[in-house]
Amino acid sequence: MARSPNVGFHIPDLNDSDQELSDDADESIPLTGINSAAPTDERPENWDMFEDPPPPISSFSEDSDKFGQHILKFAKLLTYLLTFAIVLGCGLIAKSLMLLMAAQLKPGRVTDLCPAVNRSVLNAKTTYTVETNPYENVAWAWALFFAFIVPEVETMLRSFRMCFFKGFVTKFYEKDPEIPEKPEEVACRRYLDLLVVAFFEMCHSAGVAVLIYAVLPDLDSIKGAMLTNCVSVLPGVLGMLSRTDEDPNRPAKLTMDIVAIMFQLTGFVVWPLILSFQSDAALLPAWAIPFALFLTSFGWWENYVDTKSSWGFVRFLGGVKRRLWKTRYVIYFVVPVLKVCVYFVVMVVVMGLRLDDFGIVFDIRFGEKAVSLNATETRIPLQDESVLPGSSMADIVPLQEPTPIDQNGNTPVYFFLAQMLAAYLCYIFSKFVCKISMQEFSFSLPVTLVVPTTVCTLILMCGARTENPCAYPNVFGYVFWTYDQGTSVFDFFVADFSLLWFLWLLSQTWITLHIWTPKREPLAKTEKMFVTPMYDSLLIDQSLVMNRRRNELANKDNKKMAADDKEDVKLAPGFAAFDDIQESDHTTRIYSCATMWHENSEEMMEFLKSVLRVDEDQSARRLARNFLRMKDPDYYEFETHVFFDDAFELPDPEADYCVVNGFVRELLGCMDEAASYIHQTIMHLRPPTRYPTPYGGRLVWTLPGKTKFIVHLKDKQKIRHKKRWSQVMYMYYLLGFKLMDQDSLSLKRKEVIAENTYLLALDGDIDFTARSVRMLVDLMKKDTNLGAACGRIHPVGSGMMVWYQKFEYAIGHWLQKATEHMIGCVLCSPGCFSLFRGRALMDDSVMRKYTTVSNRARHYVQYDQGEDRWLCTLLLKRGYRVEYSAASDAYTHAPEGFGEFYNQRRRWVPSTLANIMDVLEDYKITVKINDNISMLYILYQMMLMLGTVVGPGTIFLMLVGALSAAFGMSNGWALVLNLIPLLAFMITCFFAKSATQIKLAYVLTAIYALLMCAVAVALALNIMEEGLLTPSSLFLFATAASFIITAMLHPQEFWCLPTGLVYYLVVPSMYLLLQIYSCYNLNDVSWGTRDVPVKKSKEELEREKKELEEAEKKQAQTGWMASLTGNGQGDSGMAGFFRKMCCYKGYMSEHILRSVDSLKKQLDRMEAHLGMAPTTQRRRSTMTPRGSNRSSDLHVETVAHADPVYSDEESQASATKDERNDLINPYWMEDKNVFGKLGHKDASGGHTDGQVEFLTKQEVTFWQDLIERYLKPLDKNKDSEAKAKQELLDLRNMAVFSFTMINAIFIVIIFLMQANQDVLYVNWPIGVKNNITYVYSEDMSTQIEIAQDFVHLEPIGFLFVIFFGCVMAVQFTAMLFHRIATFSQIISSIDISCGNKEKQRMTMEGNVEMSASTAVNYAKKLQKISDPQNSEQVGESVATDFSSRRRTMANIASSRAKPAVVSLDDAFLKRVGGSMSGDPSNEELNRRRSTVMALVESNRRMSMRRPSLRGISFSNGTIAEES
Repeated sequence: MARSPNVGFHIPDLNDSDQELSDDADESIPLTGINSAAPTDERPENWDMFEDPPPPISSFSEDSDKFGQHILKFAKLLTYLLTFAIVLGCGLIAKSLMLLMAAQLKPGRVTDLCPAVNRSVLNAKTTYTVETNPYENVAWAWALFFAFIVPEVETMLRSFRMCFFKGFVTKFYEKDPEIPEKPEEVACRRYLDLLVVAFFEMCHSAGVAVLIYAVLPDLDSIKGAMLTNCVSVLPGVLGMLSRTDEDPNRPAKLTMDIVAIMFQLTGFVVWPLILSFQSDAALLPAWAIPFALFLTSFGWWENYVDTKSSWGFVRFLGGVKRRLWKTRYVIYFVVPVLKVCVYFVVMVVVMGLRLDDFGIVFDIRFGEKAVSLNATETRIPLQDESVLPGSSMADIVPLQEPTPIDQNGNTPVYFFLAQMLAAYLCYIFSKFVCKISMQEFSFSLPVTLVVPTTVCTLILMCGARTENPCAYPNVFGYVFWTYDQGTSVFDFFVADFSLLWFLWLLSQTWITLHIWTPKREPLAKTEKMFVTPMYDSLLIDQSLVMNRRRNELANKDNKKMAADDKEDVKLAPGFAAFDDIQESDHTTRIYSCATMWHENSEEMMEFLKSVLRVDEDQSARRLARNFLRMKDPDYYEFETHVFFDDAFELPDPEADYCVVNGFVRELLGCMDEAASYIHQTIMHLRPPTRYPTPYGGRLVWTLPGKTKFIVHLKDKQKIRHKKRWSQVMYMYYLLGFKLMDQDSLSLKRKEVIAENTYLLALDGDIDFTARSVRMLVDLMKKDTNLGAACGRIHPVGSGMMVWYQKFEYAIGHWLQKATEHMIGCVLCSPGCFSLFRGRALMDDSVMRKYTTVSNRARHYVQYDQGEDRWLCTLLLKRGYRVEYSAASDAYTHAPEGFGEFYNQRRRWVPSTLANIMDVLEDYKITVKINDNISMLYILYQMMLMLGTVVGPGTIFLMLVGALSAAFGMSNGWALVLNLIPLLAFMITCFFAKSATQIKLAYVLTAIYALLMCAVAVALALNIMEEGLLTPSSLFLFATAASFIITAMLHPQEFWCLPTGLVYYLVVPSMYLLLQIYSCYNLNDVSWGTRDVPVKKSKEELEREKKELEEAEKKQAQTGWMASLTGNGQGDSGMAGFFRKMCCYKGYMSEHILRSVDSLKKQLDRMEAHLGMAPTTQRRRSTMTPRGSNRSSDLHVETVAHADPVYSDEESQASATKDERNDLINPYWMEDKNVFGKLGHKDASGGHTDGQVEFLTKQEVTFWQDLIERYLKPLDKNKDSEAKAKQELLDLRNMAVFSFTMINAIFIVIIFLMQANQDVLYVNWPIGVKNNITYVYSEDMSTQIEIAQDFVHLEPIGFLFVIFFGCVMAVQFTAMLFHRIATFSQIISSIDISCGNKEKQRMTMEGNVEMSASTAVNYAKKLQKISDPQNSEQVGESVATDFSSRRRTMANIASSRAKPAVVSLDDAFLKRVGGSMSGDPSNEELNRRRSTVMALVESNRRMSMRRPSLRGISFSNGTIAEES
């Protein structure tokens, strides 16, 4: 019976028990070997004890992660403080200015005026008061109206964008899956939802208007600030009614709810009763307080209702809330208009009643109001003239007449702008800190403190104003808050029951207690953080705390909610009937899938080190989850698959068997070196388990962290090779076979698993870290409609070409990808480092269409030359989003040679244009299906496409102008001089071979680089002659400034900026010559890079020999000429005669060998016919009939094979031993030269070179069917190849003609317009020169003539200036917004715990609690593969200081004492369970061990109390089982 291959993690079942820490406990072979100088585990002799320890860890990706970690921690700490100050400060300003503006609405309000306001009119020794007039009241009323409508306008704009660009209009009429609705009932229910939302929002709008215009003007401003803490009545009631019996603390919470509601209600009656007893108080404003507060609280109903409530109307409102996930933006496109209308009506009514004139409300005079000032008598005792020293009684002025003064009538406008900006900033920064998980300190605390801070600030400022009317004269003038003069702070809080305010504040804090316990989801969308789209500008703090979602959908599946409650799926026949989704289905599964071909050892090392880093990180998270029982929101399962193209070769042309090629052997040799490098100690991994497969072979390693590393060896004679087909292999294998082919899973479970399964597409030379992968996963979790995400790719290498690519990649990511990310979707997620969602790849017309065989000329260009871009195009056309994360860094080796670079771009340029054209051709369908792609984005891509097509013509004209300006020649001669080398290159590209084209391009690149120096001189001359404001000057300065500012905003990549000099010098080569080379070689569909000589297979050699013989036959001639030349079929003729006579020995040797070979074959056939064993060992071909591969004899017991050594007698005794089957005993698996060098001792002391296992019958059948259907090697048909070649030539000719003609027409038009600028021109409006001419006439009079000298631009040139200016402005703006998003992602992932004192605490029951990140850090430190009984740092064998170099003997002795084998799990368990208290140097490790042991004991006690309890997943679906 065959053993099932243990490759990959399996989908866990909820009913299964927890897995053991060691996944390989049954294996006798240790996982790793440490400090073994020899290939085996044998301890070396004393004379061979000298070691070569691995170098200190250093790579581009690790250096990038380590760079600025302390700076980033400081930045996060600074962000905490700054955001706290901004949120609190802006909230304070917005609240205070709202109260200030409301205080100006009271008619006939009299306030003190400081004479310093207008010293030219007012006497500094006199006290003045000012009385407001009705026009001023109206101006302030309209200022408050505009402050109210600004958020409503923002809501409408956001709703418009979401409805018309995100497809929310169609979602408005979708069925509610929770309620059985008939089609005719859907519209009625949606309109009912609209009426419900409109009712609550209009009530809220009316309440705010009554509060602002009827209550606050007649109330003390300080009391008004306190009163804003009483607008939480309805949320408190609804929250109380929404509590269910599922909450074990419901009685206590209900009691607190009732107390909080009673405290809120006291605000409804306290001050109305007090004001009613005051003789001068108006009863109508006083009793408007309860109505205003109650109606205002209607605005936050949605956040406090639940469908699980026991009250029917609350459940009804909960259903409306659930449907608002689909209908919100359609409803809120209408509701703001209704709210503004209600607010406007209330404002007009209240202000009309106040002013006794409704018509004056519409008389707005912001800049024309007249202010009357009343001078009052200065009362000074007559007998005491010392009060005013130096003043006589004559200076004391009695009562004066009103004195008019000039006052700025735009004061309400200025206060409105300040209040609007403060409220907006408070909202923006509140949303920002919630996104980056800083809510408690930077949102909850400052927003709660807004009212207390406002009250304290107003008390201080009003007290200062009472003592001195000239306090703050330059800021407020006569405009000030309403306050009671002559009242101390103590009297203020005692009088009028102001102490009740503390109860109101506490009750609001209880009702909004959810803001202190957020369910963290970094980088969550606004809809997940806040209920309504925007905010309330006049009550900014209350709107933020009650609009913040109470649970962030913690009780629901975020992904299901974000996917808009997908409809039930009917199960197909044969699938399981149950559809219960388990917690384990939400576990993040990452399959890293790398494609390899001809990578060198250095490139392989970078890739292997990256995989081992992720293996180490995953191991720590697994240990923290399984052993420490920590719920890690970032937990993931990881598995690596490498698909090796063309992995086999013939050892010699006459061999009948295949062996792995040199590149595979290079990979085998790098495994131990990479592991030693990462774990900083000499290691030897266990030899891989070998599997024969229908496509070639498979090697499986278990890495130190227990993740699988699987190498799929592809035989191009059995399966289709090249990168795209490798991607088809792993898509169908991982998503088709390992997921969809599991009949034990229901369709719903498969859907959830596919949602959380990601394929990490990699190249074989990529360098990345686990953090980079987590950054991409974070984006995926944030948006379930995200189909792919890519990181920031950094080219590495040396030489001028790499310098050019550094700058090109930099500006491409900084500007181009950032712009695509912000305004639409990224069009290409590069295959070297990108994360793809499994569900997106499995969608219709994606994975299946990706298997399309190229049969048209355009297909060869679009499908095969840029497979990663085509895959993204398929995702975009299915409605998925593709994003770019600048926080995820990866490093790839770039072409260092000029020819290799040109060949790479020869593939990229046509495929890029073909895929963009594919999107643009179907733009109507794409815009309709994809919510992230709008017509504006399509227009942007069209502009870029136009710029790309005419780019060569633009560069050509630039060079013509540079020659003309720098060397003073005419434009005609400059045109001819530039045209000659360009025509020569075009002709060469059309007729010559690729190597010749590249050589000529190389020479022209050097010439053009010198010419670009002339361009720089020409630009300098142009600036000096025409000034700094010419189009060329402004364009140059704008481009340079944008690059510099962009580089400063990317400080880690700032040093890419100096490489821009190389980029500038080779602009003509890259944007002129390269475009021509790519277009003129469109018919060349070869890969062009990493081409190395490889051994041909036997079939290829036989095919070439047969083709040569056929060619010779066709050239054979008859007659005497053939006899003389020897072109006949034999060796007759003169040629044959001379060859036999002059080269007799060579001829006879060749003839004898052929005869012997023929005789040998005849004997073999005779022996086979007689049933006799052959006299010599003859192996079967590695290619076996497909029928034999399906035979049932594949299921044999697993054995560990040793390479058999056959003698002649053994071979003669058994003929069947030599028979080989590719699915049982292919020769490559027994190659001693490859796998014998990886041997280790097994448990019995014997030597083994690894296990041999076999695929299950199900998997064999899968691969055979997959190959037969999609991956069968393409038959090389001469007719079809000739047809394809001709179609490619036709496509090339058409493209060359179109490309050449478009640029030629463009050049001719622009050149002729430049030659006739005196007639056809557009005046450049900036930098106009004025020429003044004095004309003297005969009559001695002087005439002055002033002429304006404009810079003339030809019309098309002017349009191109505008075009490129718009593109630069869009890209720069998008880059700024993308930088903010990237900063948010980076800051949210930084842990600012100081030193080694991780955050942990003891509970009341004695249990130790710590954060998930702290537990993971503990696990990482405890699993280090060094001496498990030693606490010194990893890599202690590496001498890093001078003194350690002196301890040579001690180091050699210590190396012998180290353990022979250990894995990350073993090291962790030994450190946790070992005794280390005896060594005082292990104080830190002892502290970690004690903490971990306390955690283990805590978990054990909890599991004993709750034996059936299982951990509940975080919002991202991770699992932590507790039993």
